[in-house]
Amino acid sequence: MNLAKRLGATALCALLLGFFSCENHTVLPSEPAPGPAPVSGAPEASDIPVAKKYLLTEFSSYKLTYNRESKITKISTGNQYFQVEYGNGWTAVTLFSDQVKSYKEVFDLNAKGLSHQARVYKFNDPGALPQLIETRNYHYDGAGKLVQMTYKDVPNKRVQIYYDANGDLSREEWYNAQNFKTLEFTYAYELPGKPRKTDRIPTDYAYSFAGDGIFVPLFGVTHKHLVQRRTLKSFWTNSIHHDEIFAYTLNADGFPESYKVFDVLDNIWRQDPVLYKYSIN
Repeated sequence: MNLAKRLGATALCALLLGFFSCENHTVLPSEPAPGPAPVSGAPEASDIPVAKKYLLTEFSSYKLTYNRESKITKISTGNQYFQVEYGNGWTAVTLFSDQVKSYKEVFDLNAKGLSHQARVYKFNDPGALPQLIETRNYHYDGAGKLVQMTYKDVPNKRVQIYYDANGDLSREEWYNAQNFKTLEFTYAYELPGKPRKTDRIPTDYAYSFAGDGIFVPLFGVTHKHLVQRRTLKSFWTNSIHHDEIFAYTLNADGFPESYKVFDVLDNIWRQDPVLYKYSIN
């Protein structure tokens, strides 16, 4: 699934944050229905080790199914679902729409279990062999951090990936075949008065590297903390298209139960919270 399709999904817009520059002077909103203030000097719940085993089973409209090894095997949303298969050195994700195969992505894994290549196939006709339509390559630094995504058949088309001092993904830069930067995603994990909080179940859902492989751990740990703000800037229009702030509600173990979204551009809180559900052992 391409970037435009993924940006069209309502839940994807959930993790948007923004710039801290003269382009966007923002007074942080008051959070709706805040919980009790933490005891002074007490550690954040997200910093305390948890003995329980949590598996994310629902997020927004997505429902996740696992096998006995706690690996995701199915991701369902509306009339679509993703079937996840695992093999020796590969992971495959097939998208079904109305019970019909649409796309399949095969992720080849390196010795560390990280994807170094993804081949994308499209099913044009029932019963016909799928057509290879795209090959992406993934590049890592010496510490095993994903730093670049390139496209095998399109020179210059790529995504440059940057991290902050805490090891959290801070910026994505998307370039087209003409070597023009078209998009820039910028992430923040702390805001004034809002320190970083550990993301207990970091997934690749927040980012666009996996195509249909959302939620499946394919690229190591791209972030350790909960995203509190994200922006999307288009360089075609030289303007910010999305800028949103997230107010999380955490449970006693530091796992998010829900979050509400403040749309900075429209200066409003969205009414419906995004919910998490878990299987706890």
